[in-house]
Amino acid sequence: MKWIIILSLFASAYCFSNLTFTQWRLRYRVTFPSTKERRQREKIFIDTKNEIVAFNSNPNITYEKDLNPYTHLSCEEFISTRCGTKLPERLRNNPQAIVEDVLDARIAYPFGNYTSADAPDYTDFTNLMQPVQNQLSCGSCWAFSVMSQLEGLLKIKDSSFNTLLAPQFLLDCNTAQVGCIGGWPTDALSWLKTKLGGNNKAPSQLLYPYRAAVKTCRKTLSTINLDIQQVRERYLGGNEGALKAQIANFGPTIVAIYASNDFQYYSSGVFYDPTCPSGNTCLILNHAVTIVGYGTHPTYGDYWLVRNSWGSDWGEDGYIRMARNRNNNCNIACYAMFAQ
Repeated sequence: MKWIIILSLFASAYCFSNLTFTQWRLRYRVTFPSTKERRQREKIFIDTKNEIVAFNSNPNITYEKDLNPYTHLSCEEFISTRCGTKLPERLRNNPQAIVEDVLDARIAYPFGNYTSADAPDYTDFTNLMQPVQNQLSCGSCWAFSVMSQLEGLLKIKDSSFNTLLAPQFLLDCNTAQVGCIGGWPTDALSWLKTKLGGNNKAPSQLLYPYRAAVKTCRKTLSTINLDIQQVRERYLGGNEGALKAQIANFGPTIVAIYASNDFQYYSSGVFYDPTCPSGNTCLILNHAVTIVGYGTHPTYGDYWLVRNSWGSDWGEDGYIRMARNRNNNCNIACYAMFAQ
């Protein structure tokens, strides 16, 4: 992915906020089962469009909103069906009660052994990632973030790797999670590694297509060796410097965040939400994503480069730049989760 962020804050090639409801429906191929439903959705669309136009007219914003495939959904509907990170009970009782494999010192840092003080000012690992996927109306972000991180890991180990892994496999077979209701990435990674779980294998999405619902488990389709040596979960407690070093050292890393209502309409720029949980409020989380880099915009400051699972029609080709070093905005630096 090529990021043109120096010349302009907003990377959108075309602004859709001038579309009428009919034009928007044709653009995104949205249909409704009844006239009543269509009228209800049109009202939400018009209200949202007006809010977007008003927001974008503010000269002090650091990011822009726009119409997207989800403009007909209320914020409550959208967040309830697109966010599915469930903090395990062990962490609710004690946020630092993390689970890690016994660490093997022979497993090297793939990109360096940096501290927050000497980590590079800019990293971008989008070249390791497969195309952005869409979880649809299912709270399976936990499964998509896991497979996204593993795809990056396999690409690090073998530059010829070019396969989408199957989040549906986790929905169907990792029954300790709760499918479309939600799950926790570290627990899914640990399950994949164990013999009684995934046995360190997973199927491709080509063989095991995504259905956005829990279906029958088919473990026999798992043909890709994941080569997970250890699973790590780091409690950062809002320390963004530690997260910076984590990305610089290990590459793509899963984090749990709080996706606020404004996430729904993010289009481009550096996302900052003053209403988001910040600081060390690490019990307030609802969405799992994968950080693939970080940098600094010349006007709007530091950002995290984040891969989402809401499709390439959302955000900056499926990615979002989230504010960095702004008091852990949206709780992005609470937990770092990854396999090696």
